[in-house]
Amino acid sequence: YKFDNNGNLLDSLNLPMDLDYGNIDFAFGNVYVSSSNKVLMINNTIIDTFCESNTINYDAISMGNNGELAVLTSGDVVLYSSDGTMKSSGWLDIDSKDLLYKGIDILIPGWNPCKVKREWSYGYVYNYREYGVDKGLIKFDPQEFLPSNYTFVNYYPDDDQNGGNITYNGVYDNGNKVSLQSLLGLHYIPTVHIEMFGDWHNSPVFRKLDFAVRELCQDSLIYRTTHSINPAVGENIQFNDTLTDSLSQGEYAIFGNLYTNNNQIVNSNINYFSVIGNEVALLMHRDTNDVPAGWIFHPNIKVINPLPAGQENLHLIVNSNDSLYIDTIFDVDSCSTDSFPISVSPNVPTILNGELILPTGDTLRKEISLNVLAGEITIDVVTPEYVNFEPFEVKNIISNNSGIHQEIIIKRRINTDSLIDTVLIYPNDKNRLYDTLSTINSDTLYVTVSGDFGEIEKKLPI
Repeated sequence: YKFDNNGNLLDSLNLPMDLDYGNIDFAFGNVYVSSSNKVLMINNTIIDTFCESNTINYDAISMGNNGELAVLTSGDVVLYSSDGTMKSSGWLDIDSKDLLYKGIDILIPGWNPCKVKREWSYGYVYNYREYGVDKGLIKFDPQEFLPSNYTFVNYYPDDDQNGGNITYNGVYDNGNKVSLQSLLGLHYIPTVHIEMFGDWHNSPVFRKLDFAVRELCQDSLIYRTTHSINPAVGENIQFNDTLTDSLSQGEYAIFGNLYTNNNQIVNSNINYFSVIGNEVALLMHRDTNDVPAGWIFHPNIKVINPLPAGQENLHLIVNSNDSLYIDTIFDVDSCSTDSFPISVSPNVPTILNGELILPTGDTLRKEISLNVLAGEITIDVVTPEYVNFEPFEVKNIISNNSGIHQEIIIKRRINTDSLIDTVLIYPNDKNRLYDTLSTINSDTLYVTVSGDFGEIEKKLPI
């Protein structure tokens, strides 16, 4: 069939029915069609044999601007002159299904796309060069949609490796590249690069990338200062700032942001401190901000007595919703501090509650959050948009974003059919389960994962 530029049919021609047709090309007013062991040349209604062989199976063809025809057959490359006589041949150590004769070069995509030069001879094609790269790149600036102050908690890619590979990195302005995983718990994400590596055999697919952040809110701004610096390579710079205004009693946070001359933020950090009055105080600070599940916290718990008289029979209780860490009665000397070290290793975000009961019966209360980065398991279920009466495939992707092994029970149920599996997933790894299901009615698919982290259920309409 011949069409114009708008897709309108101009002409057609019936070809012999006893041939198995493959590839097609158009040049010099002629149509070239590969068919098993020959290439046909068609001009209007005249069909001629351009070339023929009893040993060559013409898989793909491409006509050059000089009238020569390049043929790909089972890894061999054959070049024909404009009169249909074989001019040269060779073989490549790549697996390919197509080729393009462009200028003086023959482009053959394969495991490593290469552009074969004309300096070849019978036998192995020894002179070739790389024409393309077997990867794709997506990049974006997450600061365009993230809040001003945040903690990077986790990220959730939706992809299929399909035998290839996809990497998720953060790239700073100076070109330094780090994995997104290494940025968890920080307060700044540089430009994100999503790199996909594959070839025509292995084609990774990227669909989306979700971010989980914890926004950090400030009650009121009480102090701000700016320093201009030009650090040399390897130089460390330290600042000592003095707050001239007196601070009232309470909890405070210090935000530090590092910018370029173009006002682009390149890094951030946060620290905390407390201001106490002229009375007994209970202080509780965590030793780190955000860590993987299973991390050992060493909270800083102190009772401060700024009074000139000692205090007796103080009762300190520190607990979480499921554990008791401190329950003690003690005395504290005048103008002194007592510390109470503990170790906490939660698998999920945990709140530590502290109560200091004074001899007067008054109670001082504090709480701190031990934020675990995505210690819970995440489950992503991929189903067809719609199905018929035929069996259909469901993909279950279970991600363990913690720093410890997780034994997980996954249950799938639709109608009266149910499946149950137990999987062990390594830290920062994921497991994929593929199910073949069927239904004759619109229904709901229930997917439940459970373990030490609790239970997560998803309901998907089918």
